[in-house]
Amino acid sequence: MEYGRIPPKTEDYLKYGAPEGQRNGALMEAACQLRDAKWEPQRLYDVLHRRGTLDGLKEGEINATIKSVLSRPARDEIGHKA
Repeated sequence: MEYGRIPPKTEDYLKYGAPEGQRNGALMEAACQLRDAKWEPQRLYDVLHRRGTLDGLKEGEINATIKSVLSRPARDEIGHKA
């Protein structure tokens, strides 16, 4: 499966994480971007679980954030123009 492009900001988050005070918001934003880029849910969970854990988030926080994002429909594909 081919995955859609993700913004550089999301790539940076996946590589370097987020500082305390911004971790939950960064996780939510990345989850939205990956969902919108059509990442398979299991791959999205795997990647974000690793990142969230490295950032010090609790498993329950990570799961709840991802579940919430995946329960909503994707926004327009990145770069999509109407």
